[in-house]
Amino acid sequence: MDRGLAPWVVGLLVVASVAAPAAGAGAPTGPFGVAQEEFDPDDVTLSAAIDEDGSAAWSFKYRMELTTDNETQAFEELQADIEANRSAYVDRFRTRIASTVTSAENATGRNMSVANVSVRAFQQRSAEFADSYSFVEYTFEWDGFAATDGERVVAGDALEGFYLNNETSMQFSWPDGYAATDVDPVADEETATSVRWTGPADFGTGQPRLVLEPAPTTTEPSEPTETTTAAASSGESGVVLPALVGAVVAVFVVGAAGWLYLRREDNGGGGAAEPTDAGGGGGAGDAATGVEESAGEAAATAGAASETEPPEELLSNEERVERFLREQGGRAKQQDVVEAMGWTEAKTSQVVKEMRENDDLESFRIGRENVLKLPDADVSEE
Repeated sequence: MDRGLAPWVVGLLVVASVAAPAAGAGAPTGPFGVAQEEFDPDDVTLSAAIDEDGSAAWSFKYRMELTTDNETQAFEELQADIEANRSAYVDRFRTRIASTVTSAENATGRNMSVANVSVRAFQQRSAEFADSYSFVEYTFEWDGFAATDGERVVAGDALEGFYLNNETSMQFSWPDGYAATDVDPVADEETATSVRWTGPADFGTGQPRLVLEPAPTTTEPSEPTETTTAAASSGESGVVLPALVGAVVAVFVVGAAGWLYLRREDNGGGGAAEPTDAGGGGGAGDAATGVEESAGEAAATAGAASETEPPEELLSNEERVERFLREQGGRAKQQDVVEAMGWTEAKTSQVVKEMRENDDLESFRIGRENVLKLPDADVSEE
């Protein structure tokens, strides 16, 4: 797999932000280099309705609960701006998605294209509470997303090495008349025509993978055993996903566009820009294939250091980073964490961001390097 395969997809998880199409040069830079102001959606849903010809109708939905008048006013301003400048939002998003799809096309060797990009913003009142929910949704057609071989459809290679944070879920759905014969990894939710993976989730080499084949239309009376086996197989595959309720768009920004900073980034620089937290450009292929190996090495090192410490596989991502930093004297380059953990740049950025928000970590820059430091680390430990 191409080294640039995984990095392009990660935008989904690391940032859920909406960027104004006319944001100034001084605004923070997010996925794909889009100027933006951060917002914090309650959840984000990525949904792909896969067709038998391999194309997919994609939806990126951001949802946020509006609990104060200020939040409601901010969203209404965003909604009005989207309606007044819809083409600007659409054009910016199309540019970013087209770059991402081109990256996927190069990695898979399959012809791909983007069409019918649209955006909308709307509110829905909760049936149980007085609060309402705000949504921003981008939709587009991705031609060539899945590979086809006769009536067999295989999806997921365009997203290999993808990472979902704890606020993001991804759903694949397919038409009636098809059944999933292989789902990897096992889905968190399933229905007869969809599968859903809920973050946090870090897909490895060859993941996610969904294989669709025509479902049996009738059951031959003389072959009851075969029919039963096929049904059981379909159930074991863990295929499905309930319908998506919609992902909330956070209201604290003035625009909406570069959320998908998919982890696939061309090594030459035409792909997505890494988040500000991230270290240098990383190899997706290395990250995807080296997770287990790197984790094993880290666990072995930790075990040798102290038999009383829990094994690496029992630690949370945050605990693993903290242990690594302590082993390095309290501070280290973020890129060193990427290499030691075998994670992608985007996943590392997400973990670092959450640790900073919880005051478990500090970060600063030295030249072009992002340096991480434990709050209790001494200058003398450097």
